[in-house]
Amino acid sequence: MRKCTYLLDKHRGDSRVGSSPRLACCAAEKARLTDPGMTMKTRRIILISDRRESRTFIAQELTREGFVVQATDDPFDLCSVFKRADAELAIIDLELAGISGLEALQLAKRTVPDLPVIIITGQANLKSAIISLREGAEDYLVEPFAASELVAAV
Repeated sequence: MRKCTYLLDKHRGDSRVGSSPRLACCAAEKARLTDPGMTMKTRRIILISDRRESRTFIAQELTREGFVVQATDDPFDLCSVFKRADAELAIIDLELAGISGLEALQLAKRTVPDLPVIIITGQANLKSAIISLREGAEDYLVEPFAASELVAAV
């Protein structure tokens, strides 16, 4: 994931990117820690994934970190979930049954334009990462990922 983020930042011409993926990640983490508005700001999270193992892992880890997670496996209920939930972040699986994660991302951005979205996927490629970020995703995590990686992205 971090290598993918580095490549994407480099592709976008991000001036914060250092000479290695590690430096880019450290810079992002330093910015997160030094900005008082970023620390513990995101408390309520919508999680959309049709894979039970993934949903369970993410919900447990984020709950352990003090977040309130509303998880759903029904991509057709997204519009009402986005409108009902008082969430500050959405995590959307790129591979959903019946609807693509990119369509879910677009729906999220139409319904709640300021809602940050993190895309997760087990089938990563540079093209889907670039499209996700162009459509408004804040981050792109490749499964399997460590709990620390998830928490750092949130």
